Amino acid sequence: EMEKEGVLSIIKYPSNIRHSYWRYIVKLSEKIDRNLLRQKMLKKEIAIDWPYDPPLHLQPVFKNLYGTKEGMMKRSEQAMKRHVCLPIHLKITEENAMYIVSEFKKILKEKGDV
Repeated sequence: EMEKEGVLSIIKYPSNIRHSYWRYIVKLSEKIDRNLLRQKMLKKEIAIDWPYDPPLHLQPVFKNLYGTKEGMMKRSEQAMKRHVCLPIHLKITEENAMYIVSEFKKILKEKGDV
């Protein structure tokens, strides 16, 4: 539903790949402020985070060894700024999952900036 509206994208995996369920990554529309989204989710006692921040080429070891810097991989950097990870773990209940999805959808549909 939200994918059709252009609010977010669910990352799809090939049928021969099994998801590890270590992270559940969602790609947000450029219109959504993920920091504000995180704040609003925390008010609902739901923690979301970023998959890899900073991206690999901006990690200190790569910057020191190879002199990489921001702007060298613009597409990767822009994509990473739009990714969020929804809570996922072995003991999550169906009720918890439904609450997370419900609140996530409500916040994204709110009027005003997100």
